[in-house]
Amino acid sequence: MKKLLGLILFFTGLGIVPGYSANPIPSYNVPVYHTANFQEARHAGGITSVPSRGERQMVVKVKGSSSSVATVWVYSLDLQDILGPYTVYGGETIYVDIDEREWGVIVQSEDHVEVDVWIEEG
Repeated sequence: MKKLLGLILFFTGLGIVPGYSANPIPSYNVPVYHTANFQEARHAGGITSVPSRGERQMVVKVKGSSSSVATVWVYSLDLQDILGPYTVYGGETIYVDIDEREWGVIVQSEDHVEVDVWIEEG
């Protein structure tokens, strides 16, 4: 119960409610105006595809000047796991290992950056 309360406070503090105003994953060239939210698309029954048997990685590429900085969190849509925060500079890409659950990404930046977010399966 404490963990759930902590997650609710985390997302409330960011002004993000999972499932609302989210960009789909994959998304490319999305401008970040303070905060951007990305989520895997849910289909009927909550299943997006046949479960992957290989490894999955969330890939987040921040585009901007080398002095630009963004803070990135990767979170499971069931709100059981939050990975990060990761500090990513303009021109850098991060790879975060994820499992077969549905995931989302939150990117915050005070700088002018664009973000690409996608999932690689192997």
